[in-house]
Amino acid sequence: MGNSFFKARLLTIELTSLCNLKCTYCSVSHPDYRGQNSPLTETDIIELSEQLKCKNIQLHLHGESTVRSDWAELCRSLTSKGFEISLLSNLSKHFTDFEISVLAQLDLWVSIDTVENDRFKEIRRGSELGEVLTNMLRINAYRRKLNIQRQYKWNSVLCQETISRLPQLIEVASELNVRFVSFCNLTEIKGLEGATSIWKAPDQIPGVLEKLKNIVQLLEHYKIGYEFQGLPELRELQTLSIRSLDRNTAGGAARRSHPFQVTQAISYPQELNPGQTRLCLDPWSRAVVHADLGVALCERMPPVTKLSGRDLKQAVSCHEAEHYRLGLLSESIPEACRSCSKRPAVERHQLLESLNDYKNNAC
Repeated sequence: MGNSFFKARLLTIELTSLCNLKCTYCSVSHPDYRGQNSPLTETDIIELSEQLKCKNIQLHLHGESTVRSDWAELCRSLTSKGFEISLLSNLSKHFTDFEISVLAQLDLWVSIDTVENDRFKEIRRGSELGEVLTNMLRINAYRRKLNIQRQYKWNSVLCQETISRLPQLIEVASELNVRFVSFCNLTEIKGLEGATSIWKAPDQIPGVLEKLKNIVQLLEHYKIGYEFQGLPELRELQTLSIRSLDRNTAGGAARRSHPFQVTQAISYPQELNPGQTRLCLDPWSRAVVHADLGVALCERMPPVTKLSGRDLKQAVSCHEAEHYRLGLLSESIPEACRSCSKRPAVERHQLLESLNDYKNNAC
């Protein structure tokens, strides 16, 4: 059962790995980066979802989905057919009224790191903060007009120049009806000008923990849920803010145990002790199809195979996929899982218990 069982609860389709921005911290800005549109059509996406019996679809990964010319028609059509669609966008472009109406009906993540205009332009290399905020206001207006019960989620990169202005970011988030913020650490990208020279890593900033504690208090004041990814140095913050860590966390942040959303500072150590593994159900519950049709079991691991003949069910059951699943349940833990700071380290029997629970609930 451990390495062959698979029941999808989230299907990720990367519509495109192209982007309209060249943010200083993003691998898309690297001179050697080559993006592309996915060849998958709406018919293909529906077929893949039916193979996995999963109607929860995430239409983003590394690129900006809205640069693909048919993104709005595709999202509108999928939502009209009963699919639950989530999308991450930088909102750094002009959108037509039709496109705004589509965005308003999605589970929408917005990539925004600061509300300081000059810093925003420096990070995003010319993008205008005002355009992003205007688009959010237009989306909010459409939601109010049609009584659409949707709220924003934000994705923000922490760095030296933005961390001191986080209170302003949170205040604006509250005004714009943002209900969750995911913070992640700045990742060093070798060979990319501007990717390392502007900032130091957050753990190198004097007093960073105290600053983030204050941010946690502000987030809770505004009833905004949050998580911190890729910050294993800030373990004290983790113990400060986690309200509940139940088995649901194995496949994503549990959000039922808090009146607005469970608040989690995910900053798990990358080291694993003997007998430990990651509390993660992604290899048994997620399928990620990259724009080049590489298939992975989460967005943090390399593809295990290529999508061949549009047979996704076969792809998630291939030998390499089973190797990942078996590895998490044994001492042969894949390196992508071993070094992951998104999921906590647990004893192997705890993962097996969580997996058995998931299997029983899925049947």
